Formats: sequence, C-alpha cells, structure tokens
Amino acid sequence: MKLTSPIKPGFRRPFTVTTDENVESPVFTTTLGDATGTLDPAVAFPGNTIKGWINGDGSLDVDQSVRLTVDAHVGEGAVDLALDFDFQIKHPDATAFGTPSFGPDEPIPAPTA
Repeated sequence: MKLTSPIKPGFRRPFTVTTDENVESPVFTTTLGDATGTLDPAVAFPGNTIKGWINGDGSLDVDQSVRLTVDAHVGEGAVDLALDFDFQIKHPDATAFGTPSFGPDEPIPAPTA
C-alpha cells in the first residue's frame, strides 16, 4: 500500500486495518529505508482489527517501507500474512534553493520620485 502523501519528520500517521478472520502476533519490520511502524498496545489479539502508526522517524527523501506481518492461523502453527506500507518522509518547509537561472544584463532603472 503506497501512502499518497509524505509523512512529516517527527510525526506519525495512524492507520486501522481489518482482516477477514481473526489473526494474532502482529509485528512491524522495516524492509526499505530506516523508518518504523508502531502497533497500538490497546488492541487485543486474537482479533481482526489492527491499529497503529506509520512513523516519520527515518531519513528524509528516501523511499521507506515497513511491513506489518500477522499470524493468520490462530492456534498452533503459523501462516504469515503481510501488508507493506510504502512512503517517503518529507520536510514541510523549504530546505534548499534550486539552481538559479539568469537572463541578459540590463540597465538599472533610474530612481523615481
């Protein structure tokens, strides 16, 4: 799942996702970049609703991806089900000038009274 707008550094974006059956043992891993995801500790498992946050704690302007993995088989044995969140972290303020472009020289106008 690609987030359509970047996350500001130092901020997090909440999410809620449901599964068609109960799952257990949700865990986040970083698969690209250095950002992280956090699970809402108030949500109990097994269950079919997962809540958490995608964190803007990684490098700016770098592709980021975190993977949410759950055990899709409640009880003994494990069957992984995974969802990837792809995003970037962008500073909300201007941080640099681009390369200036120049035209031909022109006379300085005379002051007006």
